[in-house]
Amino acid sequence: MKLYDPWVIQKMIDNVWYTLNSGGVPENSILPIDNIWLISDTHFNHIKIQEYCDRPEGWQELIIKNWNDVIGYDDVVLHLGDFAFGNKETTNMISSRLKVTST
Repeated sequence: MKLYDPWVIQKMIDNVWYTLNSGGVPENSILPIDNIWLISDTHFNHIKIQEYCDRPEGWQELIIKNWNDVIGYDDVVLHLGDFAFGNKETTNMISSRLKVTST
């Protein structure tokens, strides 16, 4: 997984916001906007999330499949929170199945 400096992440978010609100990419854009994805609240390994949020049977595998079908190896994914529940080992197991940019 490629890690970015927090300032760079903030600039990415600013670019996404600017693009969504103005229809264009700012001149000082540090990254192309077409390969940045925003996601949140995947809640991997959360036992009750299917019940709480009416997620379909097999929702976790569906998220992984959809992620890997859409995300490219050169894309940037900004996950905004609630990625997974559990310990580091179970979270790493999920992360290892997702297509991410290598460093």
